[in-house]
Amino acid sequence: MRYLRFAALVVALIAAYLAQYIFNFRSLNDFFPIWFLDTFPTLYNVTRWLPEDLMDLAMVLTIFAALAFGLVSAPWVGEYPKPVHRPDRSLHSGTTARSGMV
Repeated sequence: MRYLRFAALVVALIAAYLAQYIFNFRSLNDFFPIWFLDTFPTLYNVTRWLPEDLMDLAMVLTIFAALAFGLVSAPWVGEYPKPVHRPDRSLHSGTTARSGMV
């Protein structure tokens, strides 16, 4: 389960990076390398989208990345130190505890 959460977190970070690139340059002409476009030819069409459509895509990617990061990182449990055991003082409340006889 930890690896699945990590993979989802990586996908959310990639989506946020792509959205940030679109917000900065408003184009995808130089984003994908040529060998990647040759491997996935349908991405040629995405690189030719209008800036308004790319801004819509960037907003959707930003919302997806924010929601995914919030949902994936919240239940992530790290290594916490064990709490120090302290004696319960409610058992010793009474006249003996006040007088210092305990």
